Amino acid sequence: MKLHRIFRISPFTLQPLPLLLFLIFLCVLLHFNGFDNSISFAQESSPRQINTQRPGDNWDLTVAYIERIPKYERYKVSYLKDQSDGKYPFKEDKGPQITNPEVQHNPKTGEKITFFAHILNQGGKKSQKVNYTWKIDGKTLDSGTVEPLEGGKEIVKKLEWKWREGVHNISFSIDAKDFSTKNNSLEDRIDGYFLQVLIDKPLYDRFARKKNLVGTYSFEDWLKAQTDEMKKMFKLSVYDITPEGVQAGFRIDKILIVDKDKDFSRDYRFDGEWRFRDVSDWPDCQINKIDYGLLHEWGHQLGLPDLYQMNLVWERNLIKDANGNPYLKEIMQSPGGLMGGGSILPHKSDRPYFSSHSAFALNLGMGHRCGFFGDYVWDTPKTTKIKVLNSKGNPLKDATVSFYPFNTDTQKGKEKIGISVFYMESPLWTLKTDKNGIITVPNQTAPEKLATYRGHKLKNNPFGDLDVGTNNGVFVLKIVSNRQVYLTGLYVWQLNVEFWKGNRDTATILIKTRIGESKTGWEPRKIKVEAKEKSAIITFDYIDHAESYTLYCGTKPNPMKYTKAVSAKSPIQIPGLNPKTRYYYQITANAGNEIHPVAYHGNFTTK
Repeated sequence: MKLHRIFRISPFTLQPLPLLLFLIFLCVLLHFNGFDNSISFAQESSPRQINTQRPGDNWDLTVAYIERIPKYERYKVSYLKDQSDGKYPFKEDKGPQITNPEVQHNPKTGEKITFFAHILNQGGKKSQKVNYTWKIDGKTLDSGTVEPLEGGKEIVKKLEWKWREGVHNISFSIDAKDFSTKNNSLEDRIDGYFLQVLIDKPLYDRFARKKNLVGTYSFEDWLKAQTDEMKKMFKLSVYDITPEGVQAGFRIDKILIVDKDKDFSRDYRFDGEWRFRDVSDWPDCQINKIDYGLLHEWGHQLGLPDLYQMNLVWERNLIKDANGNPYLKEIMQSPGGLMGGGSILPHKSDRPYFSSHSAFALNLGMGHRCGFFGDYVWDTPKTTKIKVLNSKGNPLKDATVSFYPFNTDTQKGKEKIGISVFYMESPLWTLKTDKNGIITVPNQTAPEKLATYRGHKLKNNPFGDLDVGTNNGVFVLKIVSNRQVYLTGLYVWQLNVEFWKGNRDTATILIKTRIGESKTGWEPRKIKVEAKEKSAIITFDYIDHAESYTLYCGTKPNPMKYTKAVSAKSPIQIPGLNPKTRYYYQITANAGNEIHPVAYHGNFTTK
């Protein structure tokens, strides 16, 4: 069975890299399939029959991968939607349930384990005899020789070991003086998450003809570079709740080269599986790059959901301003992590990281097999409070805070904005902050569901029936004080992080706004737009304490992001427009050095 995955994506914010990473995501999602298919249950491992012509007159041995046998089933998890095929054990929704709890999932202490190192000559010339060394935790356990290999041929060397619980590292190295010495060793975490990778034979052959980012001609070396970056991101994703980064291990256990027209059944022995399909622009589009879109998809294999699902793109924001116009303003998680959201602070956006939320979730999975997807988002405190601060960090008292959830009626979404999607328009609650700027967020009653096999249980929380895919784990907050307005998000991951910090009874989320200290403010009053064929006139009421105004106008929403600032005063004359064209405008009211929200915004169409 083929699994084709098509997403409608908003660029997740890893500034200053959002466009680059968004294009990487599109490339991967258009050309690769998340894989639910696999092969074989052998208890031995043999060399792969590759039969790929290798260019050049050099020999180049690479340690392609280290395979472990035996392997045991990961968790098989079913949902209510699986009830029709008999997989789900209940008639009503009790949450995700494991259907193979009685089987062995991991090796037992003292059990005999065999590791198989696959050594491939990826050059065009016969290799020389070389020495090899097996090590576990830095201690040499075996050594020997690798006999000469013809170009394109593979040999397997094995090591037997008795399984021990805990963190252990295994390595295999050769002392070859060949075309590249960068690929002459491989080290893996024995206890980590492990995947199976399949690649269509024509694509594999093209990798063998192209120089990759490590300077060799090999899919295996390109893949190791991606795996090394995943491990590096694990180490670098350091936060107060993950002071040593992601402690879980990650490795590729098996690489299979397959007929592009053949499909396979799912192999539950691996924590995840990924297939590289034969498409014409691969490998050229990624051969010299770290493919962060691929790493994002591997995150899904490890149970991490798309956090960008909680971003509110402009077209879905139908929340109205004081004039009754929809804001059409995007509310994004920034700076977000590899899964498209959460927060990477205090890190800068100089490179991708896992967010603190995703990093802690990966650590929660240690000691478990994969199979669950986002069940940890059910970890929410009994009581959630929000403390609202003004632009100077002082409590914002007597501010009204309206909570806007996603309207999940996609048919209405299609009627309103032409797309069958969730949107936001009406508030669920409107509350007022106390003298300390604090409000207590109401809980919605959650349906009774069983705790998952990993111990996460849904309980009453502000979002109600929390979807483990995070689709409904967000409110947009409209905060109003002194006629100033600030829009921001409240996300389930913020509640999760507080819960994991130990704030299980009561958690307080700090929200710093850009609302200033002035007694009268910036909320728009009256505005009028007169559109002509090639020009427009915008007239608006002046705002108390505003020292100047700035206009942004363009043919796409959020023109502050892409058009040049123009000093303005009412009435604003906008010449040089095109006939029969829709324009979007934003006008900021400025005072001193403070940054204020947009005071006026909207759109008009020329005649």
